[in-house]
Amino acid sequence: MLTTAFTKACRVGWAPLAVVGLHAVLAAVVGHRRELDPVFHVAGGAAGAFTVLKAIAFFPRELSSLALWNRGVVAFAAVALTALLWECGEFVSDYVFGSSVQAGWWDTSMDLLLGAGGALVGVLVSADRRRNAGGASRPA
Repeated sequence: MLTTAFTKACRVGWAPLAVVGLHAVLAAVVGHRRELDPVFHVAGGAAGAFTVLKAIAFFPRELSSLALWNRGVVAFAAVALTALLWECGEFVSDYVFGSSVQAGWWDTSMDLLLGAGGALVGVLVSADRRRNAGGASRPA
């Protein structure tokens, strides 16, 4: 049972881990480049939406009452909330530990907007894939 749960978790959670991992590797190799932040925020938002939609697909019996369009809303809201909490964590890190992760309110606002934009793209691509694959029976 634990092996099955771990396998499902890996099948669901690989995308955001890949984005964060790639960001960490690039930061270690070439240093943190603010000009790459938009790419990673959009990719992180799309990966987050993909992950939430995959997770919903793994629990069809429990979530069968959730309409297809509502799944997209749930995925978008989950990513937006996660992005907000992430930015709050960056603020706390800057305030408590003296790091300089955030570059002001504009940077933080753009990070949130780009993450939400990535989530919207992820939801729309998933919906298009479902529609082209023959409808609601295919998971995100």
